[in-house]
Amino acid sequence: MLLERHYSAVAFVGQHARANTAGGVMAHSYSSLGIQTLLMNGKPVGEIETRAALAGWYNVPVIFLNGDEAAARQLHEIVADAVTAPVKEGIDNYTCISLAAEASRRLIRERAAAAMAAIGKIRPYRVEGPVTFQIEHTSRNALQPDAALAPGAEAIDARTIRFRGKDFLEAWQRARL
Repeated sequence: MLLERHYSAVAFVGQHARANTAGGVMAHSYSSLGIQTLLMNGKPVGEIETRAALAGWYNVPVIFLNGDEAAARQLHEIVADAVTAPVKEGIDNYTCISLAAEASRRLIRERAAAAMAAIGKIRPYRVEGPVTFQIEHTSRNALQPDAALAPGAEAIDARTIRFRGKDFLEAWQRARL
């Protein structure tokens, strides 16, 4: 795992909000073709929350996010002090109002510099205790008959599987997202 190298911070560039987010542009959770819903400890999550939690496991904070307004809101829900540079306002999943290219580049540069200046002040996002990941696949990706045989796995229905772990990392590794 690269995060074991003790990075100072993580920055997300070109990030999308999680699946089913109103105003999220191309909103998805890992795979728009494969995953319908992803829950961590019963709450909807996507790449933002899970990658921030993975970084937090290694005590690395997420300090910056560039993407649409919905993605920026989702990071602020878990890392209030993170710096964001939203360059799109989502209308629906495939429609948005974007800043002009030069304005986007300028905003990203300015906010990324501000995020770098904040290293050491932004706390890592940590998920403590036992953790579950529940993955509802799309109808085209029903579970294989042996899916529930994996360690910590429980088949909920034909498309949904839950993975349990004693902590974030164990659950994450079992879910293999």
